[in-house]
Amino acid sequence: LSSDVCSSSLSSGINAEYGEDEVSSSFQELLVEIIKRPKFDEKAEVDEEGVKADYNDMIEFIDARRIVDIVYLLTSRSLSHISMLQEEYYQEQGVELYTVLESITDHHIKDGLVSFMSVASDYPRYCAYKLHNSMDVSDTSLTNPQS
Repeated sequence: LSSDVCSSSLSSGINAEYGEDEVSSSFQELLVEIIKRPKFDEKAEVDEEGVKADYNDMIEFIDARRIVDIVYLLTSRSLSHISMLQEEYYQEQGVELYTVLESITDHHIKDGLVSFMSVASDYPRYCAYKLHNSMDVSDTSLTNPQS
């Protein structure tokens, strides 16, 4: 399937499920770009100059609230690269990049970007967090089995 067909199908499905007004085009763009995201060699050395260039672009995109450009930048980089970008941002700005993204976005796009950034920075921790939150602590059938 071409990316245009996937994008159109995804957008139609999201709008049918949630309604056109409920899901932003930025969020739809994030989903499409994650689906289209190429496989990266995560063990490859990250280009530090590229990280610095992306940091400068990110500052510009955040200041102008260019959410779609932020989505394109993040989804076109390896997770290793994004992790280094987050570190660069923290070193220069003294604040986590994901918290800034939270402050300039809302609803689904905020959740999507923050989750994406969490995966990039510490995937095992993200999985543990999701697993922990998915468990129903009120269900005692596993801890107190009936004989």
